[in-house]
Amino acid sequence: MWWYAFTAAQFLAQNAPNAPTAPGGGAEPAPGGGESLTGPACGGGGIETLLPFILIFAVMWLLLLWPKQKQEKERQRMLGALQKGDDVVTIGGVCGTVVSLGESHVVLRIDDNVTVKFLRSAVARVVPAEGEKK
Repeated sequence: MWWYAFTAAQFLAQNAPNAPTAPGGGAEPAPGGGESLTGPACGGGGIETLLPFILIFAVMWLLLLWPKQKQEKERQRMLGALQKGDDVVTIGGVCGTVVSLGESHVVLRIDDNVTVKFLRSAVARVVPAEGEKK
């Protein structure tokens, strides 16, 4: 019975992850250093842990959010610069000429004696006149 206890202790001593031993079963460490990878030398943390997340957020902002913000600012500038007589296209594809402007709406003439009131935000783009270059 004592033999089983001895072999079990020897097996655990040889296969323990933090206590490498010599092939003879002694207590001296095995050649090659035998340091554990779970000790304080491998303690990560701080900015190194957050750096990948910060980089992913920065790339997403540069590729997705920044161009969208730029496009929205350009659209707001275009809607603010609408004037009577501008030819416009709505988001529904209706083409017309601006007849009057309100704070939140615009009235378009789409045919002779046909005017339609739209929200200002429904204007998709201003069509440049034939002689103008964009």
